Formats: sequence, structure tokens, C-alpha cells
Amino acid sequence: MRIAKYIILLLLLFTIAFTVFIATQPSEFNISQEKTISYSKAKLFDFISDYKNLENWHPKLNNQPTIKSKYSETTIGEGAFIKWEENSISTIKIFNQDSIFQIEKIDGEEYKTYWTLKEDNENTKITWGIKGTLSFREKIVALLKGKNNSSISTYLNTGLENINSFLVDEVNNFSVSLDGVITKQATYFIQQKDSCSIPEFQTKSEALLKNINTFVTDNGIQRNGDSFIMFKNWDETNDYVAYSVFVPIDEEILTTPLSDITGGFMEEFMAVKSTLKGDHKNRKYAWEKALTFFEKEENSDYIRDDTQPLIESYKVNRLTSKVKPSKFVTEVLLPVKKKFVKAVVVKKPVEVPISDTINN
Repeated sequence: MRIAKYIILLLLLFTIAFTVFIATQPSEFNISQEKTISYSKAKLFDFISDYKNLENWHPKLNNQPTIKSKYSETTIGEGAFIKWEENSISTIKIFNQDSIFQIEKIDGEEYKTYWTLKEDNENTKITWGIKGTLSFREKIVALLKGKNNSSISTYLNTGLENINSFLVDEVNNFSVSLDGVITKQATYFIQQKDSCSIPEFQTKSEALLKNINTFVTDNGIQRNGDSFIMFKNWDETNDYVAYSVFVPIDEEILTTPLSDITGGFMEEFMAVKSTLKGDHKNRKYAWEKALTFFEKEENSDYIRDDTQPLIESYKVNRLTSKVKPSKFVTEVLLPVKKKFVKAVVVKKPVEVPISDTINN
């Protein structure tokens, strides 16, 4: 009986000590990690601030192909968000090219996260931090689950390492091939036009492609090939691009006069095809590869068809498959035509009768 009393007393003392220990633990925390990345500040900021890129680096989403993510209509700026399962991240404040402030709701807990970027010679020093306040119950859970400073620091470091790996390694892992002249078959299509600055192009064009493909699916329209973009103008001097996104379809459709999605018919044409396997950011190499076609003597019968804009056809991208950018496949079509060979009229020599001088 006396032993039982001692055990109860010890348990009581342990409970009091444990409660005091938990109560004296700091409620507020602010943990951050930093890393210097060989990438420009402007491009790094654009990458981090766009939730479309989150699946390529975030510790909870990276290498998780079965997870289905949902995005806000605009994936950059204040109010933008991403959601998956019971988790979400949203932007509450953003200072362009400088810092980002977010709310993360992960595994049933809510945190405030922040990013700061500073130029470091030709590199960028990036800081990712998490701060918040723990209730008494949350401090117990944090202790029992091991969610201490060390685990949070590991979480932050993993994200920063993933960003560095993706931008420095993944984006630079690409190849380009020249495939020769092909015939682009005639087809009906629907299209949507837009224009923007060149840095905005990738994000805006992906949103437009998603929009027009959703239109096709929602209206039960039968496709006739891969989505593509036709570049009407790419002006690096004035930082401007004008383009249209297309979905080839089986039959002609009519849209309302006020709709920004219109239909039409594209005639058959010839084009030099080059193929980019890798991130779209390397498109210029595929464009340049297509132009090398004209440098070979055996291709001298062809010239560029300036009446037709350059086309990028997307065989594999974010819309068709949940793969890393190094696995994207893009076909570049540069329209060409045969040189016009002017016929040369050769006059037949006039036959002059030979005089018979002997008989004359």
C-alpha cells in the first residue's frame, strides 16, 4: 500500500514537472534558413512568388505525383493561393523583387512564413523563415512529435536545396534536335489571343492554354492534335510578345461575337521542325536550331516563309503530364517554302540553209 502511494506521488510530481517544463517553453518562435543561389534576383523572385512552381520544390509537394493541387485564378500576388488535400499556402503581402509574406496551413497547423532576397554579386542570397505562436497543447504536440527547431530548420533547408537543384540543375538539363522538313496538316482550330511583356509570357501563356483546353473539355469538343502557340511578334528590344494559343479540332465551331475564343481554319503548310526536350525557358535554343537548317547546302531549295509565324507545339508539358520540366517535349515549327525557280526560255537556233557554191 505504501509503495502504491509512492508511485502515485512520483507520477504526480512527474506530471507537475512536465507541466512546468512545457509551460516554460517559449510560445513564440521565429526560425529561418538562408542559401546563396547562382541565379538572378529578379528571376528567382518570379519563380518563388508563382504557386505554379511550388510542386517543383516545396518539401510537402516535391516528388508527389499523385497529389492534386488547386490554384487561385491568378497564381502570383496578394490573395493568390494553392491548396492540396487539407493544406494550403496563401500570399498576404508581397513587395516586388524584395520580399513575400504568406500563411501556411500544413498538417493541421498554421504558420506565418516569409521570404527575403538580396543580391550577392551575380548570385542571390535567399532567406526562408517560419514564425508563429504555440498554445500549451501545441507545445505538447510539438514536443511529442519532435517538431522542434531542428526539424523546422531541416524543413526549410530541404526547400531551399530543392529550389537550388531545380533552377541550377533541372532547368539546365535539356537537349535540342533538328528533325528536317515536315508538313503541318490542315485543320480547324479555336484560338485565344494575348500580348504581354516577355518575362510575363510563360505564366500568362500557360494560364491561357489551360483556359482554352478547359473550354474544349467543358464543351465536349473533339481535339485533332496537340495544343500550340503561334508567335505573332517577339520583340526583345521593346520587351513585348504577341501570340495566340490554339487547339486543333475536328470540326468547325462558331463562337459568340463577344467571345475572346474564336474559331477558324488553318491551311496545310511546310515547316522545319526542331524538338526541345526540357524546360520552355530554353526555347531560344530550339528556335536557333531550326534556323541552322538553311545553313546546309542540301537545303538550299528552301527559304523561310515570312507569311507564317513560328509555332510551338506542346507534346508534353504541365497540362498533359505531371512531370519535371526536363521531361517536357516541345516541337518548334518554322514555316518554309520552296524557292521559286524562274524558267529560262532558251531560243532555238535559226537554221540557215547552206548555199551550194559548187553548182552556182
